[in-house]
Amino acid sequence: MSPMGFGPLLSQLFILGCDDSDRAEIRLAGGAIAGLHGRDLRDADFQTLWRRDDRPRLRSGLAEARGLAQPLLIHATSEALLGGRIDLEIVLAPLEGPAGQADRMIGLYQLLGPAPVITGRPVSQFALQSATLAPPSVPTPIEARPVLSEGPRRLRLVVDNGRRVA
Repeated sequence: MSPMGFGPLLSQLFILGCDDSDRAEIRLAGGAIAGLHGRDLRDADFQTLWRRDDRPRLRSGLAEARGLAQPLLIHATSEALLGGRIDLEIVLAPLEGPAGQADRMIGLYQLLGPAPVITGRPVSQFALQSATLAPPSVPTPIEARPVLSEGPRRLRLVVDNGRRVA
């Protein structure tokens, strides 16, 4: 699939490179993410975007998501440097690299409320509200799938390149 297939979400996507040293380096980040942080995030450590006290919990969640090949759902908040609260969900899905290890993660920023005007006023570090693994899903035939309820819809990111990854 071409990256352009993501359409309007492309500016909210990012890719992390992960290694066994617990470093999660941002390899690529869309324009909306760079705008939110007020800078290009390439080569930045993803964990430095978070409050120092939240980093061990985040590191643990990233390692668990990679080890179990399950998406990690993160709820975060932040304040823009000159005011304005941001409430967002970040979904991270592990990707298997050429060596057969989950050495990358694809992520998506999704604002949960109206975006405050933050032009020129980037957000400060994120506060981690929660980090949970998405429950594993088992594919079912279309005729066996339940009818969608009227409840809140959750964003799901599925990666499939001939085998189930996340």
